[in-house]
Amino acid sequence: MFAPLRRILRNANSANPGLLISLDPGAIWSARLATDSMVELAELGDLIFLNDGEARRWCASTLVRTFSGIVMEKAVDGARAYRYLGGENIDLCLPPLADRLIRDPVGAGDIFAGGVIAALAGGRHDLRKAMEVGLQLARRKLIMGEPACFDDCADVW
Repeated sequence: MFAPLRRILRNANSANPGLLISLDPGAIWSARLATDSMVELAELGDLIFLNDGEARRWCASTLVRTFSGIVMEKAVDGARAYRYLGGENIDLCLPPLADRLIRDPVGAGDIFAGGVIAALAGGRHDLRKAMEVGLQLARRKLIMGEPACFDDCADVW
């Protein structure tokens, strides 16, 4: 099922050893696919982005227990990064925004992931700072409601 994608990712990683591969399964059902194919796909990743519900299900499956990369849990009050197989754990918590301030929550998790990836890819930030960038961009998206232009968020960098 995932063989073509695994092949593409392996080839990309071979051609560029510094390549960071992030996965965002984006659905609670993905933890039920703890097949050898899904485990092999997950093992090619360096980062897996999960919301708190997905993380509970993934941690109960073999997917996270065999994953040597960084698991990023997104939650309403912040984010957590850890390696299931050992390593540094980072917890960043921000007070949740008041409901009256949130104009549109759709896509905030994707904005968080994009901010983390962009900050890491730029090479100027360590993981903690990259998470802070992601969280600040996600909070900005929640408050603004509409898609933001880069100029609206330039001060976060």
